[in-house]
This record gives sequence, structure tokens and C-alpha cells, in this order.
Amino acid sequence: MELIDRGAEPDAATVLQDAHKAFRVMTSGGVAVLPLSVSYAIFAHTALGVERTYVLKQRAQTKPNGVIGNWDIFREVLQTSQRDRDLVRCLTVDNDLPLSVIAPFDPHHDWLRTVEYGALRRATKGLTMDLLMNAGALHNHLARMSWESAQPLMGSSANLSLSGSKFTLADVQDSLKNGCDLVLGYGTSPYANRWDIGSTIIELPSWRVLRWGGCFEQQADLVKRHFGVELPPRPASGPMTPMPSFLSCATFRWVAGCDHMRGFMAGAIRTGLSVASKTAVARSSACPPAIFAIRSAVAGATRMTSALRASRMPCAPTSTSPTSASTSPTNSSSVTAWTTRSATATCPTSARWTRRSTPIESGRRGDSGAGSAPGRRYRDRGRGHRRHP
Repeated sequence: MELIDRGAEPDAATVLQDAHKAFRVMTSGGVAVLPLSVSYAIFAHTALGVERTYVLKQRAQTKPNGVIGNWDIFREVLQTSQRDRDLVRCLTVDNDLPLSVIAPFDPHHDWLRTVEYGALRRATKGLTMDLLMNAGALHNHLARMSWESAQPLMGSSANLSLSGSKFTLADVQDSLKNGCDLVLGYGTSPYANRWDIGSTIIELPSWRVLRWGGCFEQQADLVKRHFGVELPPRPASGPMTPMPSFLSCATFRWVAGCDHMRGFMAGAIRTGLSVASKTAVARSSACPPAIFAIRSAVAGATRMTSALRASRMPCAPTSTSPTSASTSPTNSSSVTAWTTRSATATCPTSARWTRRSTPIESGRRGDSGAGSAPGRRYRDRGRGHRRHP
């Protein structure tokens, strides 16, 4: 870990030098703690670097990161209306205030052509992106470098999750700083506040306030004067982010329950191994060992069902019957062996093919009629061809 604590924001040349150094560290796979105007932040570029930020922060995997941006990135990458662009220009360009915006983005833009999928998926939610704009001189240099080189930088506040934003380098937890490759200190953040909150977050195109930041009152006054829109005031107490309504929570629980039932039923009803595997992987966001365990459990359940109903399966050996397989302890090994063989879609060489006891419909290739027993042909279910009994 390389620590550079300058005590206060240095001159413009030194800030540019620090920006180049931090950019090289992050684009080469490292993690950096950055002194932004809204709070200290931890950022990375590569997928492995972004994952390290989650581990260091002990951050929930479901919470997306923010992305360093500027006016050019906002205008070219995010998909917004002219009214939305007027709002962002008014706050960030004309009045030099920091702002985070969440808006739909263009996933096919050239700026995202080199970003790794693991890093991008941590910085997006659906087809929306959280873009942090105008958060100090260091941030603006990094945003310009990111835009010119097409290398996005992703991260969030430099603190353990749910412990509040940190406005001095000393307040950043040692466990987080020690796990980074570069730590920069510029004294106290200009927008330090008693709520321990970073930038204001506004959702576009709804103009809904998702977080009341340190300079929210200035931003709300500008929006009211220039656009005639009165943003909801900062809560007097409680969290600085709006809580979902009871109806939204109930809807989420209902949808999640339906998804769970659908995934479970797909594995139970469809006995195909490939179908069960795709269902298990699609429904799980866990690590590969967990996915493998779920897939094995689903596939094992379907294979065991096939073993217990051996007489009705196409490739079932006649030596295994459903009664003996389920009641006799001496046949447990044969059931296990058949279950293993059925998983690889192969049939034992000693297996004898079973035949369906119902006749094929008459009138095909010389059948002597439906009522004539000698003329009946039976289909071998395993081989897929006909032969005389």
C-alpha cells in the first residue's frame, strides 16, 4: 500500500500528477482511495479490482457501484432528454456543484468497449447507470482520462458498508486502506456534513431524489428557480435515502416467490439434465461451487426419480424393478449404478430393451389390419425401430 497524504488539496500541477498516478494504478488492476469533494472514495477499473472493493468494504453484492463521469460522458453515454440535460448542466456546469445521476445508458457505446463484464455488471442495474459528476479537481481529471482512453472507473465511498461516508483520511478504516494499492489524502472533503452522506442522487427522467447529499439545499433552490420544480425536502430524521413503500415491498416478495416456484418446478417437472442445469444457473448469483451444488441436487433428484421408475423408462434394465429398488436393501447398489449411468445418457450393455404392450396404429407398411394379431407390430422404445414380437 502506497500512502500519499498531502494534508490539504495541493496546487493544480500536483493534482494532475496524482490523477495520472491513480489512473495508472486502477487501469493496471489496482484499487485506489481517492479524496473527492463529496467524500473519500474507493475506485477500480478491472473486474478483479472491483471485486476487491466489495471485499474491503464488506459491501452487499446486490448494491451497484457508481461510475466516474463528466459532462461529455453524461451527454454521450446516458440516454436522456433535453430537459434532463438542461438540469444536469445547470447544476454541474453552470453552478459547479457535484451530482450523481441514475439514468438509462447505451450498452453499445464505444466508451464501454474495453470494460470487463465483471466490472460493468457491478456498476449497472438493469439498463441504468449511476454517474458521479463534478466531484472535485482530481475527479474531473480522472473523468477526462477515463473518457479519452475508454476505460471507465467504478467504485463507491471509502468506508465499511453502512458506516457512513468519511470526509477525512483518518476516518477511513485501516482495514480498508491497508487493502488498497494507493491511498491519497487531501485533508477534509469540501462538502463534509453532519449526515455523513456523499453526493445527491437524482433519478432521470423522473427527477426523483434518491439521496439527499451534502449540498442538496443549494441544488433544490436552483431547480426551483430555473425549472419551477420543487424537490422534496431533506428528511428531518431517519435515513437520507427514501424507503420503498409497503406496496412495493409486497410486490417484490410476490414476484420473488413466483420466480422461486418457477425455478423449482422447472427442475422437478422437466427431467432433462440440460434444462435443470440452465434453470439452476440462471436463478443463482452465487459462486460456481454453489451453482454446482444446486445443479447436482436438481439433476440428482431427476435421475433418482428415473431409477425408481425403471420399468417405464426407455433404457431401463429388466433386472431392476420399481418394487425391488425401493424396498429391497440388496438392490440399492444396482439402483445407484443405474442412476449414475443414466446421468451420462448411456445404457449398460447387459440391459434388455423393453417393448410397449400397445399395438401401433394399423395401415402402415404392410400391417395386416388392427384386428389381426399376427399382423401387429410393436415399436422398440429404446431403439426407435419396429420388430415382430
